Amino acid sequence: MNRRRYLQALGGVGLVAAAGCNSPDRSETEDAGNTRTTDSVSLQRAESAEREDLETAPMDEDRRAVDRAAFDTVVDMVDDADCDPTGEDACDEQLRSAASDGHLLEFPEGTYRLDEFSRFQDLDRIGIVGDGDVTFAIPAETNRLLFDFDQVGEVLIEGIDIDITADQCTVGLRMMCDAFHVQDVEYVGRGNHDDTSVIDGFGVGIMDENGEGIIRNVTAKKGSIIGNYKGGNGRVGVWTTNSHAGTLWIEDCHFEEFGNNALYCSRCEGDVRVVESYFRNNNVCAIRISGKGSYATRSTIEVDMDEYTGPRGGFETGFNTRAVIVEQGNVGPKPPGAEIRDCEIHIKKTPRCQAAVNLGPQGRTLTVRDTEIRMDVDGSPAVLRSRPGSIPWKQDQPVPPTPHWIALENTAITGSARGGAAVYLVESSNSVIQNCSIDQTGANRYGVRLVNSTNLLIDGGTVTTSQFPILVDSNRLLLLNSVEVTNEPELKATEVDPSQSETFDLRLRQPMLREQHLQMVRLPETQEGRTLIGMFRE
Repeated sequence: MNRRRYLQALGGVGLVAAAGCNSPDRSETEDAGNTRTTDSVSLQRAESAEREDLETAPMDEDRRAVDRAAFDTVVDMVDDADCDPTGEDACDEQLRSAASDGHLLEFPEGTYRLDEFSRFQDLDRIGIVGDGDVTFAIPAETNRLLFDFDQVGEVLIEGIDIDITADQCTVGLRMMCDAFHVQDVEYVGRGNHDDTSVIDGFGVGIMDENGEGIIRNVTAKKGSIIGNYKGGNGRVGVWTTNSHAGTLWIEDCHFEEFGNNALYCSRCEGDVRVVESYFRNNNVCAIRISGKGSYATRSTIEVDMDEYTGPRGGFETGFNTRAVIVEQGNVGPKPPGAEIRDCEIHIKKTPRCQAAVNLGPQGRTLTVRDTEIRMDVDGSPAVLRSRPGSIPWKQDQPVPPTPHWIALENTAITGSARGGAAVYLVESSNSVIQNCSIDQTGANRYGVRLVNSTNLLIDGGTVTTSQFPILVDSNRLLLLNSVEVTNEPELKATEVDPSQSETFDLRLRQPMLREQHLQMVRLPETQEGRTLIGMFRE
């Protein structure tokens, strides 16, 4: 599934700007990893060049975490195990009886009724595959796991449709193992149940830190009811448990309409890598990851509630249709470094979207590059760095260790959204915007808004907005000598009158401002003690 193309290099003259004030929680002993300069950006690229060559290569469809050839015995589930391929008689008991260590359970073409939950424990290797058009039919009034692979070495599941079209019907697969391979599997029907908690599509954990799991060509077009967040107990597409330690690959998948994240893969120390996949209309977010070694690449994420045809409701609480969240919760000392690269994101219409890409309160750093983001929802940022630390409904969350920056590289941000800012950075010191095009034509829209953030580096590219391209929001006196622009950058404000600009009486700083031809406007204070400074160029 090749939905992505690489962005062409964005042309543009060089620009270096830094603006802001010290964050209230900053100290002189902050770790050196929080420092971002042009040199440090280049150094980081050099250190990761070998890894990037591997990660941006085309998907290898022949690569498998578990291969059919590894099994000792192939069991024909009709001829050898006496399963009914017409779907009239259930075959749960036959399946469990055939599931010995090293067995590959092969279902010939047909429909097989599975009425019960089956657990497989303490096996070295087990596989369940379809030969031809194979469907597992699930009865009504079902909300449980279908299969639970608990402490199994290797698992293979391939070539099966799971039919959950019956009323009040949903099931899931749980795999806690050293390696697994799931391929060519589709959930047919909407995973819905009235219970207060609904089973996830996949619950996975790779116990071996050197192990791999692959979920490839898995489809769920009606994951659940999009508004059924159920206080955090709604249905997730793929959930990684906090014991996940290896590497999970999610490749060429299609997930839509989940009420509680399509991929909830952030509360673990293992890596999660999303490749060439498609997501549409998922509540909370489509892709939720954390830290170094985890990324999404060459994937498409869309939100357009006009295209959602399922049951509506639940939009008042727990509804927030973001594309990406990066955060870690309270799980482990995972190093920073999550990335979104070469993706297409379009937020077209939704009752609520906090941001297209959100570095959450428990996230550390995020790099977004070679990516197109279109935001058409009024007031919503394309990119948001939320204030690090606790949130009202989770007061126990600590401030994550620094650094807290966002780096945007070779990224295009467009859209018709009015109000708010395209990029909103809160306590996000040392962030970088490099060779990006930010074009926001909606009324009263800012480009980059900084709240208690220092040392923003803008290098190359253009920022064209109706309101100020850069807005600095500080609860201290702004230090204007932290602002530097070079190489005649494009910073355009189409609705701002240049005659409103003022000269600030700050000693030693006016010569620098005159040299840079930077226009600045002090805006009315929105709160007592706050200062808003808008910046643009003539």
